[in-house]
Amino acid sequence: MPSIEAFARCFGIQYVKLAHTRDIEVIVRDLLARSGPVICEVVMDEEQEMLFKQDYIRDEDGTFSPQSLSEMAPFIAECSLV
Repeated sequence: MPSIEAFARCFGIQYVKLAHTRDIEVIVRDLLARSGPVICEVVMDEEQEMLFKQDYIRDEDGTFSPQSLSEMAPFIAECSLV
């Protein structure tokens, strides 16, 4: 995997890494205090179960739009959306 920190540095974007859950509050406060764009790399346990997956569809003009909530995995039953 490429270095996200090097990528941020290459474009002059601020970079923060959240590697431990014990640091969440400190990192979030730090992020909120900054101005301008920031890339926050969040390190996850490789065995973490997927909670949901957001997907995008390509529009006719070449841009991308998020799919509707009903299309996100895990899939929501049709009857629960009413």
